[in-house]
Amino acid sequence: MAIAATDNPVLQEQQGDSLGSPPFDTTTVSVVAVVQSRLAELSDALDKVVGHLERPVACSASRVEPLCRDLISRRVWEPQNGFGETVAHLVVRHHLPVSHIDDIASAFPVTWSNTTKHPFHIKDQTDQEATPLIRAVATRKYEHAAALLRGRASTVQQDVWGRTALHYATMRGDVSALSRLGSLMDASSIKDRRGRLPLDYVDRPDWCRDGLASYGVDFQEYDPTAVRACFSRAPASGGSRTVCASKPMILFIPANHGPREAKKDKASSA
Repeated sequence: MAIAATDNPVLQEQQGDSLGSPPFDTTTVSVVAVVQSRLAELSDALDKVVGHLERPVACSASRVEPLCRDLISRRVWEPQNGFGETVAHLVVRHHLPVSHIDDIASAFPVTWSNTTKHPFHIKDQTDQEATPLIRAVATRKYEHAAALLRGRASTVQQDVWGRTALHYATMRGDVSALSRLGSLMDASSIKDRRGRLPLDYVDRPDWCRDGLASYGVDFQEYDPTAVRACFSRAPASGGSRTVCASKPMILFIPANHGPREAKKDKASSA
């Protein structure tokens, strides 16, 4: 049976207006609001749980350090989590003691084959595809960067944007770091995927800002003249070249340690 329209506001609220809109119940609306709010809270909680499962090492440094010590003692170098991070990446990201980097370097053999990557040369599987050295320099962990260089970390490897550690050191404009980490200058002639040399970033704060933002770091103004002086003092590294970030790194085997040198020594002794 149809309900007759009325001008009584109370009846309109209960029955609907003359156009036949559904009845308006304040109790129902309040219950719906509570349920929606509760569902939003549950959704946030679920996101946190899923995020924790996807990022098993996204926790405090005090929990990560025992794991790193154990991995180093067992000489486990391969990626350990969903981010593809090795123990060296974890040491850098969680700002663990630099001695861990030295322990990795001393535990890894002096010689290695092209099929066995040095632990400092492995890129993570984050959006940046960074080596431990690139991440250390980009996030201003220079003590870790120095230890990585002592441990034979490659200075010419590139992240997903084709940038080397020197690109990020230049973006920061930290003259003391550029002077201290002098071997970074070995990459001064390497261009990123946009054809930019590290020195090209000196006069482009907008490029520096965007580049550092990719690692969650803020850009700070610096004196470009002092940075240019660091490059001018660096030894020439030959013509400019572009190295593909995805190209496999050919690892250096120190002299007198490879099989060819061993054969020569054996022949000469005979």
